[in-house]
Amino acid sequence: MVLEDRGVTPDQMRLEVSEPHIGMLDLAVGQPVHTVFELKFPRDSRTGSSSADTVTCGSLLKDFYRLARLSYSERWAVQLISDPAEKAP
Repeated sequence: MVLEDRGVTPDQMRLEVSEPHIGMLDLAVGQPVHTVFELKFPRDSRTGSSSADTVTCGSLLKDFYRLARLSYSERWAVQLISDPAEKAP
């Protein structure tokens, strides 16, 4: 989703917004707020184990449940991923 295509201007976006009883939200959009985002950017494990994947999935699930408790018109849990084929050897 490109925010500009939906009419969102930079002055309508706020990073790290405190939400009572929930904690910090990564991105809030609108005045008043109507859309919130939680963003995840998992990094590869330095040890080669799959435990980093488990932590990422658990964290994403936690964000999903946190967002479900809110009443904004749109709530997004977004995981940003990179293509492993593009990594340097």
